[in-house]
Amino acid sequence: EGIITLSSIIFLINPIGQQFQFLFQKEFQFKTIGKIEIFSGVLGTITAIYLAFNGFKEFSMIYGLIINASVKSLSLFILGCKKWRPLLYFKLSDIKEHLTFGIYTVGDNFLNFFSTNLGNIIIGGALGARALGFYTLAYQLVIFPISKLNPIITKVAFPVFSKIGGDKLHLKSGYLNIMDIISSVNFPLLVGLLVTSDSIIPIVYGSGWEVTIQLIKLLCIVGILRSLGNPLGSLLMSQGRADLGFKLNLITLLLQLPVLYVGAKAFGIYGVAVGFIIVQFINIVLNFRMVSFIIGSWINNLFKRVYIQLIISALMGGGVYALGSYFSSKHLIVQLTCQVILGIIIYVVFYLVFKKENLKNFKTYVSK
Repeated sequence: EGIITLSSIIFLINPIGQQFQFLFQKEFQFKTIGKIEIFSGVLGTITAIYLAFNGFKEFSMIYGLIINASVKSLSLFILGCKKWRPLLYFKLSDIKEHLTFGIYTVGDNFLNFFSTNLGNIIIGGALGARALGFYTLAYQLVIFPISKLNPIITKVAFPVFSKIGGDKLHLKSGYLNIMDIISSVNFPLLVGLLVTSDSIIPIVYGSGWEVTIQLIKLLCIVGILRSLGNPLGSLLMSQGRADLGFKLNLITLLLQLPVLYVGAKAFGIYGVAVGFIIVQFINIVLNFRMVSFIIGSWINNLFKRVYIQLIISALMGGGVYALGSYFSSKHLIVQLTCQVILGIIIYVVFYLVFKKENLKNFKTYVSK
């Protein structure tokens, strides 16, 4: 109770600088945001470590997060006020349109959070804590690359799409470039995780976690499909159509509930993973239809862009899997090291041959 109460202070601190953070993003000032986030993150971490060594126990983590949020918000506020000075002005009619947009955005985020964690709720309730532990570990490993790498691209995508406005031709070109980059990053990572999970789990977590290996392989398919749907949010928000994202997440949630529950009851945690694949496939079909509604016909162009990544990733996965079959279970660290090195070599060589032009687009987005 004390931890929750103390943590809630962060919700009062974050809004102080949040508006300025979005304004900096809109002006492509990502370097400024990055410096602030790194400085505040390091300071918060140092604070947490210092307090942990001085008897604050679990509260040291919370105080570290509070310092992080405070320094970040105040820095954004001070630097932001120099460019955009706030005024004591308020008129409801001026923000009515933004409130409508905001309500859908909040609803979209809530549904997305709930649908993302629905698997945990169903597994915990239907199958117990042990099954939930296996599933959570597998899910976290699969979702890690998506949650850490995709925001680098999608954060830049929103202001880019906003500046393009309603120009469908340029929107289509920009969206295809982002899908190209995202597939170039996520496909090899997730395929690599799929074929090396037999080595990673025993090395990192030891014996007793073998159940997660098959779960990871199933959830990697979910990860590939989900990564292709990530840029939609930026596109819809830039065009003022947060309502479409809300409707998509609502449909996904209504599909997930019966599919995951039946899967859990009939086939256990593997049934939940297969259920996620089914729901995610339906979600991506609806996702692509929404993109077509915004930018026009684009699916054929998408397949022309990403099929090379699929082929290269499949070749890489096949080579890595074949190499792993030559090792015995006694040399897992050596096996994993050789597999990773071979996988990087195969993917980089083929990528440089067939998709060299993508590196320019990737540098452009990352540099921002």
